[in-house]
Amino acid sequence: MIRMLKDEDIFAVWWWLNWYTTHTRSFRRQEPLDNRKFTETVRQAKADMPWLVLLEDDVPCALACIHERSCTGDAGWGGSVLVCTAPDRRRQGYGRRILKALMELAEKDGYAYLQAAVIPENEAGHALLNRCGFAAAGNNGEEVRRYEFAANAGRMDTPENTDPYGAVRPGRVPV
Repeated sequence: MIRMLKDEDIFAVWWWLNWYTTHTRSFRRQEPLDNRKFTETVRQAKADMPWLVLLEDDVPCALACIHERSCTGDAGWGGSVLVCTAPDRRRQGYGRRILKALMELAEKDGYAYLQAAVIPENEAGHALLNRCGFAAAGNNGEEVRRYEFAANAGRMDTPENTDPYGAVRPGRVPV
């Protein structure tokens, strides 16, 4: 089941991100995240951007979210994407399933594009974005490779609802 992230899911996501930070080179970040700071940041971000969690037997297995939103004038709304799976669920299709759901939701919400940044060592991240239709967009001299996906090609609508993740959201999450 895929649904919006709830407060009781935040600890699992925090734990996954810290596991990746300390056991892999999947993220640029090298130091563990503070739980309280992370919880507050997530609560603020999920108030107006989609944060989805994939559950199996009521256990969180993967997260996909838009963690930063921007508007580039003519290009319309865009967002930076983060995808993370539980360490014991890697390479089992969870990331693809939840990223596809996030892409569908972003399109319904009027996002014109999505973007992601992946460090060169994160082979699984590159493969996931390629399989889901993201195109390589260069690195701009940075240590990360950038990807973009046109969510609403040719349609640059901006969401009219300033709080699109209110009461109507649960029925709009694709499964």
